[in-house]
Amino acid sequence: MDALKVLHDYCYVESQHPVPQVGAPAHLAYDPSASMPAVQVDLDASGFVRMTVTVEPADMRQALAAARDDLVTNLKGDPADEAQVRQLRERMGERDFDMQVSSVARTYFLSAAVLRTGLFPMLQPDARGLDVIDPAALDAPYSFAVTFPILPSSELTSYEPVDVEVPERPAISGEEMNERMREMAGDAGVPEPGTDEFTKMHAEAVRQLGAEASARWSDELMTRCNHELSRRLVSDPPLGHVQLVTTQMCADVDRRLREQGSSYAQYVSAPGFDRKAFERDLREQAELTLRTSIAVDALAEHVGVMVNRRELLESVGERAAGDDHDRPIIALMMMTGQLPELLQVARRYKTSDMLARRSLALYESRHAESPEAQAETQAQTDAANAMAGGMPARDEPGADGQVPVPDAPDAPSAGGRVSPFAAGAAGEAPAGEPRA
Repeated sequence: MDALKVLHDYCYVESQHPVPQVGAPAHLAYDPSASMPAVQVDLDASGFVRMTVTVEPADMRQALAAARDDLVTNLKGDPADEAQVRQLRERMGERDFDMQVSSVARTYFLSAAVLRTGLFPMLQPDARGLDVIDPAALDAPYSFAVTFPILPSSELTSYEPVDVEVPERPAISGEEMNERMREMAGDAGVPEPGTDEFTKMHAEAVRQLGAEASARWSDELMTRCNHELSRRLVSDPPLGHVQLVTTQMCADVDRRLREQGSSYAQYVSAPGFDRKAFERDLREQAELTLRTSIAVDALAEHVGVMVNRRELLESVGERAAGDDHDRPIIALMMMTGQLPELLQVARRYKTSDMLARRSLALYESRHAESPEAQAETQAQTDAANAMAGGMPARDEPGADGQVPVPDAPDAPSAGGRVSPFAAGAAGEAPAGEPRA
């Protein structure tokens, strides 16, 4: 199986049928094609799909071999050394070893089936633990079935930019600056002011803190825009899906608490703890999360937002560098089952990027001063600066002990993402805008 035959340049596959929607039961068959398994879809009225995936023997044997090699490599072994592979298999336990290899191979084809049908899971499906696949016994197509809920869809009352209060741009305090420079200097200590070393360190601290503050500002603006967009849903999410998200959030809280030696049950049973209020807030948060996802997906579908290979890799901190570099990363995404979710996250971020920039432009156009007012404001600023002895340098603390944050277009957003208001890379349109 060649993952890039599945993904091409854009990370989507033309579906044989229109994508089914929650509330409309469907029974569809997808014929096998190049690098794609056959798929049978049975969608019930509640939004749960049973997806039956059928893989040709040669394709499954190839996937099993790739999964085995990956597991051996992770165990610090050499996949080409059969004696070493046998030792690792015996050490791990033959059944456990074979089960993990089989699960990874199934997950690979499940990812391909999701791309093939366009039925992206609302919660991560699990293709593990079904059975052990013996490659030597594969004399007929291999089938397996997985059941999972899909995300509901809805139209929006309007697809225009949203009108939100833009958050105030942050500034860096002198205390933050000093702390960052001490961290950067370490045991060597901060260089003496006025030296080249101090100037370089100070500039780097301003860049780092500015990028971090700008990322927080950008994320806050996108959050406000997305929440406002969620108010435009034509139909509310089904209660069953809200409960699914609530249950998942409770499970996430329990997992984090267990890592700390506690549990969800212990947490909500503590004396004086208002469990009803906590779980009510959790449910409201789950509904908002679900509404926001549906709304952003509706906007993405309306505008036609797509994610290409470069954007997919950048969403996980990688850079597209040609097939030899990209293939193993994308194949790993498919084998771990993360590819469908990563595509959704990247597409929603790109759509939120577009919405925030357009909403910011709307806000600025509505709050723009007239040329006369701008000139008067500038004159007042110049007069005040003259009385104070001039403006503080851009990267120096002002009278309030704060350093202005660099404008958002110059700063990367959190997780290595480009700021929503930055231009695209050379020769490319900004994210979310049509490409030539």
